[in-house]
Amino acid sequence: RFLHPDERAALQALQLRQGADEARVAQWLAGRWAAKEAAYKALGPSAGPARTLFTELQVLSGSAKQPLLELHGTAAATARARGVKRSHLSLSHDGEYAFAQVILESG
Repeated sequence: RFLHPDERAALQALQLRQGADEARVAQWLAGRWAAKEAAYKALGPSAGPARTLFTELQVLSGSAKQPLLELHGTAAATARARGVKRSHLSLSHDGEYAFAQVILESG
């Protein structure tokens, strides 16, 4: 319910991969949730009557496996309205905990 369609496909691939046990899947989901919550809070209220949905916040793995944040729909419109030019996502896991920080850069 909170995953972007591409994230759902990535989750299915992870679940099919040999060695992806329940703990690894739970860690992956917790990381996505933490990143989306951090992004949602960094964006603040939507720029119009529509609200930002977690499905509009997509977490990707960059070429060096660094996490990347991609905004879609209302989230992207809100970012543009606020002058956001770049986003930075830090994502960490420690045991059963996931932590994320999002910085939105403008100007």
